[in-house]
Amino acid sequence: MTEAYLHYLWQFQHFDARHLHTTTGDALHILATGMPHRNAGADFQQARVRLAGMEWAGAVEIHVRASDWQRHGHQHDAAYENVILHVVWEEDLPLFRPDGTPLPTLALAGRAPAHTLACYERWLAAPPNALPCGEAFRRASALNKRAMLDAALLERLEQKAETFLDLLKNAQSDWEEALWRWLCRSFGFSLNAEPMQQLAETLPLGVIARHRNQPFAIEALLLGTAGLLPLTDPPDDYTRRLQAEYTFLQKKYKLTPLNAHQWKLLRLRPAGFPGVRLAQVAALLHQEPRLSALLLQENNPERLRNRLRVRQSAYWQQHYVLGKRAGGSVPGLGRQSLESLVINTVVVARVAQALYRGQREDISTAVDLLEQLPAEDHLLTRLWADYGLQCRTAADSQGGIGWQQLYCRPRRCLSCKVGLELLRRQEGA
Repeated sequence: MTEAYLHYLWQFQHFDARHLHTTTGDALHILATGMPHRNAGADFQQARVRLAGMEWAGAVEIHVRASDWQRHGHQHDAAYENVILHVVWEEDLPLFRPDGTPLPTLALAGRAPAHTLACYERWLAAPPNALPCGEAFRRASALNKRAMLDAALLERLEQKAETFLDLLKNAQSDWEEALWRWLCRSFGFSLNAEPMQQLAETLPLGVIARHRNQPFAIEALLLGTAGLLPLTDPPDDYTRRLQAEYTFLQKKYKLTPLNAHQWKLLRLRPAGFPGVRLAQVAALLHQEPRLSALLLQENNPERLRNRLRVRQSAYWQQHYVLGKRAGGSVPGLGRQSLESLVINTVVVARVAQALYRGQREDISTAVDLLEQLPAEDHLLTRLWADYGLQCRTAADSQGGIGWQQLYCRPRRCLSCKVGLELLRRQEGA
């Protein structure tokens, strides 16, 4: 038994409500269940009940066991003084108000539909990476599936946007600086996102801007601050020149390089090595004088891809590590990587801008971009396809990721429209 399931039983009154009595024997009639409450205080506010012929208005608190009331310290919290009914699965301990009168308690054990509870327990016991409702998912209505994809997409975008807004706060609300840090993080993709962000925080965009027309100097700044330049014995002339350039710039701007061990190289293809990615970032910064014009103002997805499709310098087209030639030409950013940058950099930054300005309606323009991009192909989109849910656009695939990560994996089935639909069908079976 979980509190989430009890919330579901109470909110939708999916239990045998005939001849209700409190645990002390008082007749109970539920007039209004109240509104779910997520903040401090009882679980449902503005409820109304009739107890022993007298009508009460106030809050309802829900626990698996009555003793949880004391375990959570509610007896010392003024926010729970307006509780008119304590709903529990079992009363293992009688509770009393400060004046000594019993706290009215309703125990639901024996009143919940057994087959519905068994279904919910199966969902909780499903393997971590599986769809909890399993094959039953196919029987859910297309309307609820669409509604959940859209809701999970917005929840996912807003969560990621909050991460950007934290970064903006750390950048003293400087949007260009925040966009630089966010872009750099995105160029690390999943494996090197953290050291890439740390690099951007160590090397301010203002320093790079002073060398906007010097792509070699930008490369030296990035590779040197990343800790990827050897301290001695350069393997070739290009590395020797980078060393000399960075030594001068490091002293000029008082830069502290990262530790080279922070970068992860295992199982990376040549195009994904940090040196190649930083050379691509250098080319982009040389090409785009203002990141806000690229990331916040360009609305055409094809033009966005073209502007992000920079080619690293000639050296990094033949090398993936300083002094080590690749077996062939090192490719630039592929279509999948470019679309990932649009999804995870551009779209999230625009959602963050809408939230920052208090203009939530502008989130729709970011979603429009996603709807013009093809769906991503990865483990989670293939999981949904196995259960008959086809993701056709990036909005769908991002919604699918959000659905799995925010609802299925943490087993928030009772907050899912599809989960609720399937449970109600169990009750009607």
